[in-house]
Amino acid sequence: MDRLICVLVSLTLLTQAQAKEKMITGLWDVGYASSDVFSTSGSTIYRKPVFQTWLSLTNKTGLYVKMFATISIKEEVVTRPGDEADFFTGFTKNLKGIDLDTGYARYYPHDNNTGGDTNVVYLGTTFPAIWKVKSYASGEIDMRADRSIKASQPDLIYQVGLKPEIKLGRRKVVIDFSAGGSSRSGTVNFLRLAVSTAHTISGAIDITPQINFQRKLNDLEPGVENIVWVTIDCLLPMF
Repeated sequence: MDRLICVLVSLTLLTQAQAKEKMITGLWDVGYASSDVFSTSGSTIYRKPVFQTWLSLTNKTGLYVKMFATISIKEEVVTRPGDEADFFTGFTKNLKGIDLDTGYARYYPHDNNTGGDTNVVYLGTTFPAIWKVKSYASGEIDMRADRSIKASQPDLIYQVGLKPEIKLGRRKVVIDFSAGGSSRSGTVNFLRLAVSTAHTISGAIDITPQINFQRKLNDLEPGVENIVWVTIDCLLPMF
């Protein structure tokens, strides 16, 4: 029932904005990951390959709803295999060159995956490039839906990073240096380097392979580990 309410509220807000703007953009992102690592916290969810998909609907005003799903395809995982379905509603805005993305999300992991359903409030910022180097910061407050779960107190998870771009021939390569931590650990938990390059097919479909290297700095955040993994994303415009 909670999932249905979340989706209905999101669609209602989007429809109200749609009546004024008369325009919605739909995107579908299909991806593969050799391991499933939570980007903000650095925690490994699955150590084996997963398929992931995003479906997003965005109004011209910046209001959006998104649905995310993960499906594991191997039995050997950190906890155990299972599907995950997450729902997001929020808006994006550019203020004097700073891109803002904020909203509410509901995480629905597998029952024995990360400790139960989670309510999330998030904010992401991307700052204008200086000498072709973008900087960004993101954070979210995670609140367990089931207060009886151990460590159910709200937890602030954050990540900051730099994204320089370089040219290799005609190919643009993005290098992402980042660090992340949490209020639960009280310190920075990991350092990460990610290298990616996008390929456009038929002027519309973007395929982006990426290799990620993560270094654990301490044992304070559950699931954070030294790990190398590969992702491949395919972004398809729907309308």
